[in-house]
Amino acid sequence: MKKTIGMLFLFTFLVFIWVSVGFSAETATCYNCPPEWADWGSQLKAIKETLNIDVPHDNKNSGQTLSQLIAEKNNPVADVAYFGVTFGILAKEAGVIAPYKPSKWEEIPTGLKDPEGYWFTIHSGTVGLFVNKDALGGKPVPKSWADLLKPIYKGMVGYLDPTSAAVGYTSSIGINIALGGTLDNLTPVIEYFKKLKVNQPIVPKQTSYARVISGEIPILFDFDFNVYRGKYKP
Repeated sequence: MKKTIGMLFLFTFLVFIWVSVGFSAETATCYNCPPEWADWGSQLKAIKETLNIDVPHDNKNSGQTLSQLIAEKNNPVADVAYFGVTFGILAKEAGVIAPYKPSKWEEIPTGLKDPEGYWFTIHSGTVGLFVNKDALGGKPVPKSWADLLKPIYKGMVGYLDPTSAAVGYTSSIGINIALGGTLDNLTPVIEYFKKLKVNQPIVPKQTSYARVISGEIPILFDFDFNVYRGKYKP
């Protein structure tokens, strides 16, 4: 089941965070570097081939990563962490990351990095719907957030937990803005999720790329880079 479609609504950024632990020449620990997300599998392989550094897979989400960093604040384990920009800002406030400015720091736009180097973006993504058309059972591809409230999609819609996963949070903000809300008024999206609950959505905490490809979750709120991977590099 490889056919997918992305319907794009909101722009957001993901960030790569450098935390205050040194690593050996052979191994580095990266929190939230799951091989199925944003093609991390290929990136970790390239790091091994180019730098001879092993980076074990890690399937935390952004919220779990931040919680782990805070829990380990006095005895850090991670060398680097990757999560949504909102969590990067919170990590700085919590005092669990150290400043680091990579090569070509000056080429990163001002709005996409912390001025002191506590976080910086490595790529961006647009939120929309990741749809496995073969798993829809002949139903039409949804064309809006409102379509997902229709009874025909009962048990077919998934989204990551907005309280824990960056993509879940970003999706909820995107829906809120599309429905006329603001960052200070979340009533529209709260009411939307109340209505969506009737359709029995699937709400995992971890990246669910494989579950879309397999057809277990036919429709997932996700970033476009995962959709493109599903269409062109399953």
